[in-house]
Amino acid sequence: MKLSFFCSLLFLSLVTSAFAETVTTVSLPLSGPQDQSLPLAYVELLDGDGDIVSGATASESTGEVFFYSIEEGAYQIATRMAISSDCSECAVLIDVERDVIISKDSSRYDDSTDTFTLEAIQLEAATRIVTVSVVDAANEQGVEGIYVSAFENTFDDEPLYRSGITNDDGEFSFGVPDSVTSSFGVSSYDANSPKQYGDTFAPNVAIGASTTSVRLEVDALNSTVRFTLKNSADEAITLEDGEFVSFSCFVPGEFDQNYYGFVNGPGEATGDIRLFAEEGGTEFTCSVYLEDSANAPVTFTIEPDQTLERDIEVVTPDATLEIVFQDTEGNEIDMDDLGTEIDVGCWVDLFLPENEGSAIEHFPNYSSQFSDGPAVLSVLSGVTYSCWYYFQESFESFSVRGGKAGTSVRSLVSSQSGTDYISDFSIVNASATSGATAPLPFTLRVANATLRVSLLDFQGQDTPGWISVTEQVEFTPGEEEQDDFGFFTGKQSFGAPGGVEIPVEGGKTYFVDGFPEDAQFGGNGSTLIPAGVEVFVASNGSEEVVLQALQADATVNITVNTTISADGDDDLGSGGFCYAHGAGSTYIELSQRDSSTYEGSLSLASGREYFIGCQVVDGENFFSGSEVELQVAEGEQDLSIELSTAGAYINQYVCFDATAQSTIPIGDNEENGSQLIVPANAIANSGTVCVEIKTAEKYSPGQHTPSNVLEIKAFKSDGTTVTDFSNSPLNLKLCPDETVPGQVGDQNEDDEGSVYGLSEDPNQENGSWVPSSETDADGCEQFTVTHLSFYGLFGNRSSQNGSCSVVGRPKVQLRGKKAIVRGKITGDASQVVVRFDETRKNRSVKTSRKSVRIKTNKKGKKSYRTTFRAGKKARRLRAYAKAEGCSDTSFISSRVKKVKKKKRQ
Repeated sequence: MKLSFFCSLLFLSLVTSAFAETVTTVSLPLSGPQDQSLPLAYVELLDGDGDIVSGATASESTGEVFFYSIEEGAYQIATRMAISSDCSECAVLIDVERDVIISKDSSRYDDSTDTFTLEAIQLEAATRIVTVSVVDAANEQGVEGIYVSAFENTFDDEPLYRSGITNDDGEFSFGVPDSVTSSFGVSSYDANSPKQYGDTFAPNVAIGASTTSVRLEVDALNSTVRFTLKNSADEAITLEDGEFVSFSCFVPGEFDQNYYGFVNGPGEATGDIRLFAEEGGTEFTCSVYLEDSANAPVTFTIEPDQTLERDIEVVTPDATLEIVFQDTEGNEIDMDDLGTEIDVGCWVDLFLPENEGSAIEHFPNYSSQFSDGPAVLSVLSGVTYSCWYYFQESFESFSVRGGKAGTSVRSLVSSQSGTDYISDFSIVNASATSGATAPLPFTLRVANATLRVSLLDFQGQDTPGWISVTEQVEFTPGEEEQDDFGFFTGKQSFGAPGGVEIPVEGGKTYFVDGFPEDAQFGGNGSTLIPAGVEVFVASNGSEEVVLQALQADATVNITVNTTISADGDDDLGSGGFCYAHGAGSTYIELSQRDSSTYEGSLSLASGREYFIGCQVVDGENFFSGSEVELQVAEGEQDLSIELSTAGAYINQYVCFDATAQSTIPIGDNEENGSQLIVPANAIANSGTVCVEIKTAEKYSPGQHTPSNVLEIKAFKSDGTTVTDFSNSPLNLKLCPDETVPGQVGDQNEDDEGSVYGLSEDPNQENGSWVPSSETDADGCEQFTVTHLSFYGLFGNRSSQNGSCSVVGRPKVQLRGKKAIVRGKITGDASQVVVRFDETRKNRSVKTSRKSVRIKTNKKGKKSYRTTFRAGKKARRLRAYAKAEGCSDTSFISSRVKKVKKKKRQ
């Protein structure tokens, strides 16, 4: 009887599906507050999988929405006020999503007109409204017709987006749901033709409880440059019907001032770009894009109310590169056998020595999706290109409920003949001679082993989610080290028993991660992502991995205090986050309680140890501090974290005549005195040379952080970079900031052992150390540098936190399986607490502690030394040390020590 009943249901379901009819018109009455019609509002009809079946704009006269030729069935109606940019009243309204069933058996169906009328939707305005006023910077009058867009500043998978056009008063308003706590980035773009105003951007707009006002000032464009494209024979280029050329101009060093223009064929390739020029003139660099051609950018200075004419020479490619795929043994792979669309892109790499002196821009590209001919790229002869490829089907976006897990390049392509190829991300350099074709070879590895991965929830049941596998690259001595650079793949798990199978290359070690669908990597949730697992897979072998999620049964309420108050209106924005790494890593975005205090809560697993760190950005200032080690207990606990001032960014772009000595101030020269001195003719170029300096000053007084960080680059007039100054060294002078205690030069008088030096790449393990040549009376450090790079100024000095603090970083040396940790100390402490971590992929897998007695040598210098056993699976080692019994000191960390593994035979 039961079997017969279920068979009848199954039969009915099949019949219903097979004989579903189509409704000619589906109507949706749509209205706003006070029953006002909403012309041009946009609504989507979604199927059971969330895919769009139809999208429609409301009737301009009635606001009613119509969908046509819709099959009977279950759907979802979703209003999309975010993209109703032509509806001036829509953006303030809250979106509605509603499940519906469309059926001819319903009373809502009108047989005479074959129309199904959905239940009316009345939208309500948000309680939090943001009004953006776009005004002319010169006369402060509102500007009509400016396109405004607002993006939520969040790590979530689907940030809130609103857009629209300013009205007669230059205003555009949008609503923000009460659940949204993030700030917004708000930008404007002149949608009029011809364009009359420049763009502007406010990256961090804090949203109030009810009404928020945003003022965007735009500059009226006041000058014109007319470009004419010419060939090598100085003849104007004519565009055919369907061809187009785009022009772009920017102010060097100022990325928010960009200007664009387009010209469509047929006709002469001549077009105007309107610019905003400051009094006294503004320098612009401009280039063009014309398909199948290259050009050299032009630089000029233009005054307000001035019109200039400039020619840009375009060069036609005269050689070709043939795209070839091969395996590791050099056997060519048939591109058709790969069974996927292939994209290849190249650019003229000005950083290559063989392109020294070149200023050509050229970006040839190839796509098998749009190409019926041979797999070749048209290029310029005598120029070296850097090229890369990707398989279109290997790009998969995936998300985890409650937070974005990321976008992965699967790096795995299954050919039609059944071979699985691994496509590493790689850049290949190639060039060709005039009139000739040269190979552009890309190498694919062959997968010859498998990994079977099962993903479980915290109760041990199979669960859907995402599996990622990252190859652990092993380095040989002398080889340049790179972090996590290797084969990466991902695969969706649907929760079926037995997990998923992922082809890999045998004879290698892989790190396997899992992201359950109901886990929240960012935020609060009951499921935490499982700890990753390292596994070695033999050639032609197979390994199984089980990843089980953790239950978040504890809450850590974090209060973060910064050393200065946030002004909240800086162009660079404000905000912060905290993270916890350990078993079940996660992070949260912080909300701002007051001008210098931030707060948030982390959901973690009880009974486990985590390392918690926070960072806060306030305009040009950013804050950080040492990680806090915490044993998490079940229930709720409070944690307070103090962040010192960690940096203040300053960007400079200075141009000068290279034939004379130039002194370039770093930061505010009157208050600081830091400077870079470039000797005459240090750069072999008779024209103008530009130096870009990015500085981060006001670093915290902790011994383990640099006092100054700066990145310096030099460019010749043709745009090529200059790094080597070994024939004519530069003088770099870095001075302390007296407003911040504990800076360089502000050490104790008794601290005779203080040594300062400039470390290249301060955030990396490798890098040269340049000692200070002298310290002047103002405490400024003098350095002689032979090349420009990314530098950090370090020094051993007494901390201002107490007399028993550890001085300098702990150092880690590896001798076989023995890790030696040593360091120096000043003050009265008799013992040092040393914590030793073994990590893999930045996840802590083992932590050891020792209390070490301090030794004093004959000269009275104090030091400590201890050893730990390093596990065979360790990839990175780090030591932490602090003086025992000093409550006001925190752990000071060593630099990361990477373990170099011998390759398996």
